[in-house]
Amino acid sequence: DAGASKTVAEIRECVLGLTPTDRAKNELQLTGRVDFSQTNAIQGGLKLTADTLDFTRYYDLFAGPPASTAKPAAAPAPAPPAAAHTEPDPAQLPLRNFTLEATIGRLYLREIDIANFQTTCKLDGGRIHLKPFQMTLNGAPVNASADLNLGVRGWQYDLTFNATRIPIEPLANSFSPSYRGQA
Repeated sequence: DAGASKTVAEIRECVLGLTPTDRAKNELQLTGRVDFSQTNAIQGGLKLTADTLDFTRYYDLFAGPPASTAKPAAAPAPAPPAAAHTEPDPAQLPLRNFTLEATIGRLYLREIDIANFQTTCKLDGGRIHLKPFQMTLNGAPVNASADLNLGVRGWQYDLTFNATRIPIEPLANSFSPSYRGQA
């Protein structure tokens, strides 16, 4: 259920239903409003919510099923010559007072179990503010925040990350099956 005029688009209800699993309903909901009356200053916000998601089947489609043995890795390509270090130029996003929010009750990916995921990202020109970014990862609390100013040469940033007692085994088993049981 959406509508648009010459300057405003509104998503009243957009539901994406993925194949349900035993662990998850797999239904994403998107709502929001985008005002593009000023081409260099898009305003508005989008909100993504889901009760339960299980991305295991989709991940396996692209990454392949978990393997029990490791394949020998190809020799790495030689590194390109190092370029001279230069600070990034200032950048301005075409977004002003734009908010992205996401709330997911439970998300599964193989042995990874993320609960109570919540984040808000505010975009305003060259400023990006991410707070909160919080979840529990296999029962362990994870919190992060970011305050970025891309509008100055070299960019300014203030980043925080805090995670306590994250169990490594589910991560290793999910992303490196050949390492199963060794973490």
